[in-house]
Amino acid sequence: MAREAVRSKIIEPSVGWSLSAFFWDYDGYDEFVALCTETESDKTRRQYILDTAVRDLRLNEASENIWHNLKRVSEKFSLQNKDIQQVLDFYAEHPQRSDREKASQISQIAERKESISIDWKEFFGDIKLTKSMEISAAIDRFNALPHPRSHEVFWQEVFKRIPESQASEMLLALPNVEKADLYDMEYALSNFPDTYRHKISVKKSWDKVLSSIAQRFAYKFTNSYRRQDFFEKIKPDDSVLSSIYKAVIQGLSESCNLVDASALFGFSEIVSSFISPQEADELLEFALSRFEIQIDREYADGHWDKWLLPPDNISGAFTGFIWAALGSPRSAVRWQAAHCVRRLAEASCDREIDGLIEWMKRDCVNAFGSHVFPFYNLHARLYLLIALARIAIDSPEKLRRHHSVFADLALDGLPHILIQKFAAEIALSIEAAFPETYDSGVTEKLRQVGISQMPVKEIDGYKENSEETPWHNRGEVDLNLKLHFSWDFERYWFEPLGRVFGIPGNQVEELAREVVKEWNIEIKDESIHDPRENLWHSHRYERETSHSQGSYPRTDDYSFYISYHAMLSVAAKLLLEMPVSHEYNWCDDEWNDWLQRHTLTRFDGQWLADGRDAAPLERRSWLLEKTTENWRQELKPDDFLDCLLTQRNRKTWLNVRGSWSDNDNQRQENIYIASVLVSQDTSQSLLNALSSCLNPHDFKLPAYQEEGMEFNESPFELQGWICRSSENEGIDVADPHAGKINYPPYKIADSIVERLRLSVDLEQRNWYIPNTSEESLVCDLWKLSDKYNQEEVPRHGIRMSASLEFLKILCSTLDRDLIVEVQIQRRFCRSSYYTRSNDDGEYSTPNSKIYILSADGKLRDTGTCYQLR
Repeated sequence: MAREAVRSKIIEPSVGWSLSAFFWDYDGYDEFVALCTETESDKTRRQYILDTAVRDLRLNEASENIWHNLKRVSEKFSLQNKDIQQVLDFYAEHPQRSDREKASQISQIAERKESISIDWKEFFGDIKLTKSMEISAAIDRFNALPHPRSHEVFWQEVFKRIPESQASEMLLALPNVEKADLYDMEYALSNFPDTYRHKISVKKSWDKVLSSIAQRFAYKFTNSYRRQDFFEKIKPDDSVLSSIYKAVIQGLSESCNLVDASALFGFSEIVSSFISPQEADELLEFALSRFEIQIDREYADGHWDKWLLPPDNISGAFTGFIWAALGSPRSAVRWQAAHCVRRLAEASCDREIDGLIEWMKRDCVNAFGSHVFPFYNLHARLYLLIALARIAIDSPEKLRRHHSVFADLALDGLPHILIQKFAAEIALSIEAAFPETYDSGVTEKLRQVGISQMPVKEIDGYKENSEETPWHNRGEVDLNLKLHFSWDFERYWFEPLGRVFGIPGNQVEELAREVVKEWNIEIKDESIHDPRENLWHSHRYERETSHSQGSYPRTDDYSFYISYHAMLSVAAKLLLEMPVSHEYNWCDDEWNDWLQRHTLTRFDGQWLADGRDAAPLERRSWLLEKTTENWRQELKPDDFLDCLLTQRNRKTWLNVRGSWSDNDNQRQENIYIASVLVSQDTSQSLLNALSSCLNPHDFKLPAYQEEGMEFNESPFELQGWICRSSENEGIDVADPHAGKINYPPYKIADSIVERLRLSVDLEQRNWYIPNTSEESLVCDLWKLSDKYNQEEVPRHGIRMSASLEFLKILCSTLDRDLIVEVQIQRRFCRSSYYTRSNDDGEYSTPNSKIYILSADGKLRDTGTCYQLR
């Protein structure tokens, strides 16, 4: 849709580019980049499109070929991006690791070599392989063999037994092989010897065979992805595509089987190339008239009505589509829509930003929703404000003209703690950039949004929450209202909010019922009626809406949606009317502790996605080696050094804290590193003692100020120097662009920061020693998307690295050695043959090695000393 809208100039390229935020699969992404860049006339926007694309593709590990395509685009329009050249330089220096696909292919080839040994002469026996029945019998025999077996090798062996003079005869028999499926056809044709392909008889038969295959597997060919995959493997000439499409149409017309909706859409795509625009218009009119006759009036959106009329301008239609996505029941889609809004602002698409704010004012969805399914308007409002709050941090001038809207939402709108909070943040960002946008009284009120204005009430933590709300005291709560909220809401959602104000959870629930009553929500059998109920209970969406013990679901059913926003509305009311209660030894700030669960993960207003790094280009060398049964035990001393030592800007660095993984489709390796500062007098003794431990879980190198783990009594001094605050997941953990990274990053001990006078950037990720512009320590957070293998955890990690020069200064200044532990744990993936054969599902103890780094740059273990430079 995005490609066609830009190509046909229905929308501007920069507007169309914002839809890249919705891309799940990055196949063809570089083509969309090229399309938007070529059709965009403004150079600043062209540069923005390229820069955004580069970040997206680095986060999702694009192939080398895609990077070459981006380089061509950048050169064509004189655009600059250092990351493109950096990636290509890496591939040039490491040609054996040119991209992920090649590494995966090598692994697969290695696995094939480990296939069962087959005596192909005995296997084929007296089968001649030129008739369809004979080929079918060979396939039957092959499919009866145990795993692993290679279809590619099978077809290569088949062609070894086909005389060149009979190549055309065998080719013509192929479409009629009963036991062959479309994958067999693909393997056969892609392995057809080139020498045979150039024979006149084969050339004459080739196109006919392709059409016969398309006719036989017509239903499969309606799937554009499957069809494209077939074409990429077989590489048919453009001249034969028309014949293939005609064969698909013929095959569908001869089939007596009913096809699903996706096949019908695929058929429409294929047949469209054979009809004129006028014929297409007439056909559509006829099809719609048949729908009106055959389909019940209440089905889907029913017959045509005025509410189905879209806006009369394309900008209004486009923003209506995004507004609907902001109100999606699915959290991932809402976050993608929020990123889309952010990209619109970053590309200076002011008209679309204005349009979205207009949709929020209208508070409806019209033709972009359904008259049967309720629109989640509070979700749409909330996630639009989340996006605008993020925009306001970087570019408040783009929202200044709407300043009154945000002040009204924050101060006079619907009581809703998150909607008011984000609206106030936007307004305050505008005020900070443009003083006196609001009068001083309004500004002060905006600063108070989300903050209790009453003294904290100290209570005895051993007492039950027994306070009465003001509404209960005044008798304004209808205790006869009957309504069951979403699963677990009473205990895990209402009770924690009640605890903040010292009131029972049931009173929060009673106030939430009052809110639902005010909203005129349909109640059925004392429950919130959800018209999508059958949809959520279908197998396809099974467990999407499940949640328990205070967790957020991936998809919100209507009951959760109403329960959730009712709770947030009650929270806003309670904050205005009641003091926050503080229980001794419970937490420092009950209100902010509760609010943090339901807002962004980070405290600075930025998104979790802002802190996501690209996965390291450097990969482990075993990924290029064949898989063996003993791979888990094949660790060498160099493997530990390879995990410990790294290069940055052509200088030696060490990984000093972290955990990360590397994997292909068969194997996974998990790496853990920790380091501590130790007295020089006792470092060798500690190295010897820890190296003698058979199980690395029998000891632990502590983090900075880790309770009960550090030693400060001479001469046995052991001090952590890196730490990490506790994880507080916010609502943006559901953002697919964030990749579920392991946030927050590591940080350096305060005492060391002060002693070495270190400075840190705003992201708290890069650390500098005085009078230098290059980083001395860097913390990286990465995680790839899980599109490649849903069963296995994708490549991910959190890692603190330090330059050798900094570590020498650290050890020299503190008169300490640095002791480092490197753990490596290997396992076969669940999909691997070796897992099935060796029952590898059991936990295996990691292998561990201990090193000491001293101030002179020497790194030693129990037997070897290395001089690092």
